Amino acid sequence: MPYVRHWLRNSILLFAAAIVLGLVAAHTTLIQPHDLSLDRTIQTNLRTPWLNHAMELVSYCASPVAGVLILAAWSGWLLFVRRRPTAAVATFLVVAVGWNSTQIAKAIVARERPPRQFSLDPEIGSNSFPSGHTAFTVAAVVAAYFLLRETRHRRTVMVCGVFAVLLVAFSRMYIGAHYPTDTFGSVLIAGSAILFVTGVWHAWLLPRLDTLPVVAPLLARFGLAEERAALAAAEHGDHGEHGHYGQQGQYDGYGEHGQYGQPDGYGQHGQYGQPAQGQYGQQGAYDPYGQPGRPAQPGQYGAYGQYDGHPGQGDGYGGQPGAQPGGPSGGGRRRAGGNPSSGGRHRR
Repeated sequence: MPYVRHWLRNSILLFAAAIVLGLVAAHTTLIQPHDLSLDRTIQTNLRTPWLNHAMELVSYCASPVAGVLILAAWSGWLLFVRRRPTAAVATFLVVAVGWNSTQIAKAIVARERPPRQFSLDPEIGSNSFPSGHTAFTVAAVVAAYFLLRETRHRRTVMVCGVFAVLLVAFSRMYIGAHYPTDTFGSVLIAGSAILFVTGVWHAWLLPRLDTLPVVAPLLARFGLAEERAALAAAEHGDHGEHGHYGQQGQYDGYGEHGQYGQPDGYGQHGQYGQPAQGQYGQQGAYDPYGQPGRPAQPGQYGAYGQYDGHPGQGDGYGGQPGAQPGGPSGGGRRRAGGNPSSGGRHRR
């Protein structure tokens, strides 16, 4: 399941837009006459005996009974056969929440069904806006895309999914169970619910799958640990050579050998890649000129101190022994481009 930025804000805005559309369609005359006119145009111009049966069959495939059976079989196949418990839970949540979120909108909008005398299969017991059949199809298509979005079948899923949503929406208008705005509103409602699920999944559910009561033992029995290890390996591989997590380093935003390429200041395969000849050297304490550090010598400032209180010790830049005790060493020569330290040479 992908992570969507600003998921809460976008989910709320999308849900609010759908509710406003439903209220305007149900309780004003701005949309209702046009909705009814389009319904009647479809029903009077396109209905034939064979198409009636075909559209009733399409509508039944997205009915509540069929939806429960499809969701149970799909989730069970992912869990028990494919041993992908994380995918099974994610698929179940996307479909179930995206589908059943329509009940909230139905209660808020409270739109009556189209006239029953024009319906091939009159609906009883629920409001018209939005269409639950269409919402189920939208949620199932999105769940399938989430499963296959990293494969070569993602385009096929997208094309077939759009066709399936349009077909179910058309069938609901054809048989006289919904208005056009009901089907469009179901796309908005299901989309807002799925956005909400993706955010909650990454923020709370996914890190706690192995601790959830009742569910965790079942998921562990069918390979939760193995699936998580495989997902982590796949994620690491996806971000490997030129990715987000590097090949050797712990974090690499720029490619193969750590954030700053091969030079590294933290060891052989540390946080930033390969062994360094860099700022902190390999042995010494501090070398600002990119050379391997050396073991510290006696003196007030250690290996490369800029002041050495003992005659004959380092002068700060690896030069000759100092000339005067108790002061800055003065036995070295000043090289071109070097520092005026008494005996060192500027390393480049």
